[in-house]
Amino acid sequence: MSSKYDVEKSNQISTRIDESKYTCCCGSPVILCAKLWLRLLLILSVINIIIITKLIDKEESNDLAQWVEHNQHFILGAVINIPLAIVSAMSLYGIYKKQPNWLWPFIIYLLIGIISTGIHVFHVIVEIKPVEITNSMKFSRTIE
Repeated sequence: MSSKYDVEKSNQISTRIDESKYTCCCGSPVILCAKLWLRLLLILSVINIIIITKLIDKEESNDLAQWVEHNQHFILGAVINIPLAIVSAMSLYGIYKKQPNWLWPFIIYLLIGIISTGIHVFHVIVEIKPVEITNSMKFSRTIE
């Protein structure tokens, strides 16, 4: 049976971490570096969203597919940067309130990015290989 004293004691233990002994590669505390990087990510993603909204084609088009095809890079940028801004803000909030559970969305976002990059690289490798084989076959036929 836990008492109020046990709960208070566990809260004190979890918040008494000596943050000064953990440093990053430049010698500054890890928490400070995390705050700086998250602020930078948040600011840059918001700036990118603003630029995307200014550059997107505002012309009225009857064909939605043509409009999407014309603006596909801007739409992809918005799809990447809007969640990045939200997740960075959540992580920054978690660091300031010392609630590590708020960092999970950022970790999941990074894992999704790593997996999608790996899939994209695999796709590029698979697409390039047949082209190289057919080009080498064409080249060998012209020599004969």
